Amino acid sequence: MVMFIRGEKAVFSQLAKQASERERAEVWGEAQNLWFLASLKAASSENRAWATCRSEFCRRRSERQGMPISELHLEIG
Repeated sequence: MVMFIRGEKAVFSQLAKQASERERAEVWGEAQNLWFLASLKAASSENRAWATCRSEFCRRRSERQGMPISELHLEIG
């Protein structure tokens, strides 16, 4: 379950935390989507670049393992 909290920085942090948890669980498609959403909420260019790189990494891992990329339909509040 994806939960959101108020504030752009807080939203980025929560998304990044959830994405890293999905990475550790090797659920690459979900991790990719969460990192992508985090990149949209990043306040700094460094955080945006990091989240974008993580999203791409997870996409490649998902493709390498032949897993379809999950389609999460999330609303960012």
